[in-house]
Amino acid sequence: KWLPPEDAAKFNVTSQQKLVRNGADSMPSPDVMVVDEAHRARNSEGGLNSELKKIKSNKNIILSASPVYNHPADIAPLVNLAAQKNVLPESRAGFTEKYIADQPVNPGLFARFMGIKPGSNPVLKNTQDLKKIFNKYVDYEQGNRAEGFPSYTEENITVPLARPQQDIYKTIMNQAPAWV
Repeated sequence: KWLPPEDAAKFNVTSQQKLVRNGADSMPSPDVMVVDEAHRARNSEGGLNSELKKIKSNKNIILSASPVYNHPADIAPLVNLAAQKNVLPESRAGFTEKYIADQPVNPGLFARFMGIKPGSNPVLKNTQDLKKIFNKYVDYEQGNRAEGFPSYTEENITVPLARPQQDIYKTIMNQAPAWV
């Protein structure tokens, strides 16, 4: 509704809810498909992901500020949408088997005293394979921070504690062990 009539025919803007409700079969095949808030399609078995996969376009642009929510495997369905094929395992089990390893944790005496128990931590493996896939299908916003991440500014603002907050703080500190 915001485009001039002569340009309106060039664009088809559809909500994700409408796409799931009406199905992708009701939509023309676009040259470029842009999916905003794409993290909503993280579930590879969900309706939105299934309908988006049906749309054949020359290029898919997947936009999300939070592509990973709980597990590194969350990004796989989004990368696969961008690639228009399965380049990463979409199931958490399949992704974990291929890209996650357990690194043993054996805490020292002081760490055990602090309550840290032996066990394992998950770490990425096959990172070269992941880098190849990401370099081919994922573009990051350019910035001057770490490579591939946008810049940001940080500001600390000191705010005085109110009297009730001071009382709570003093109570906690008076009851905390001396090493705190």
